[in-house]
Amino acid sequence: MKKSWSLTIAAIFLSATAPDGLLAQEPKPFTIGVVTFLSGAPAGPFGIPAKIAAEVFAQQVNAGGKLPAPYDKVGFGGRPIELVIIDEAGGTTKQVSELRNLVEQQSVDMIVGYTSSGDCLAVAPVAEELKTMTLLFDCGTPRIFEEADYEYVFRPVATATMDNVGAALYVNETAKKFNTYAGINQNYAWGQDAWNDFEGILKSLRPEVTLTTSQMPKLGAGQYNTEISAILGSKPDIIHSSFWGGATRRPATRLTTWCRRFLPRSSRMRRHREATPPRRRLPRRSPLLSRAPPSRVPRAK
Repeated sequence: MKKSWSLTIAAIFLSATAPDGLLAQEPKPFTIGVVTFLSGAPAGPFGIPAKIAAEVFAQQVNAGGKLPAPYDKVGFGGRPIELVIIDEAGGTTKQVSELRNLVEQQSVDMIVGYTSSGDCLAVAPVAEELKTMTLLFDCGTPRIFEEADYEYVFRPVATATMDNVGAALYVNETAKKFNTYAGINQNYAWGQDAWNDFEGILKSLRPEVTLTTSQMPKLGAGQYNTEISAILGSKPDIIHSSFWGGATRRPATRLTTWCRRFLPRSSRMRRHREATPPRRRLPRRSPLLSRAPPSRVPRAK
């Protein structure tokens, strides 16, 4: 009995004299899995900037008072943000495995990421199965929510549909005289969906126009001489392509040279170009990015 009372008194004494920091329990970090390309062609235009943005956001939120309300509080509900950054390179099978590892092994609270449309289509049902909030921050395929309903998967950005439907509407309005069209798009979800949207709308608006050729090279093929030669040989009036920034520069240069032979025929296109206000010149480096923590991943060349 005496021993018990001694222990009780000792506990009370320690509670009264111990610093507040020893008694206050540290809040559990709010862990976010960030999946973005750290290697490969998409790393330069998409992956590395996304990684830096995530690091800047976490740094600013954890510091508190750095961002405007309501983001001026520390962390999420007082919980500091912790990032687990994963390379999206490697294909859909690898990304499904990585997502399961993030949830089941690393116990992340949510996942943000995915640039590849193919990866988004693959991971969305798995995230739903694991009941983990997942924000798809870039992939453009519209089929994610057209083909399934999700409670835990969200996409806060637009799809490629508006871009390609808008392109078809623009061509229909500004190019009054054209008879043929062609396409070169990469053979995966993004390229296929972009081409289907563009061609579907164009054919409904101009049923009389004729397709000369549709080229679907493999993603990341690197060499497109065969496809470009086929397009140039078919002599289309309009060329559609959904090649993106990191895909390749060479096809875009050759195709642009060809397209310039057609575009001057449309005076309305020239008037649109002249009426477009000049782009606002942005600072070479954002003040926010200047506070970004140094990245250990080299920028893609």
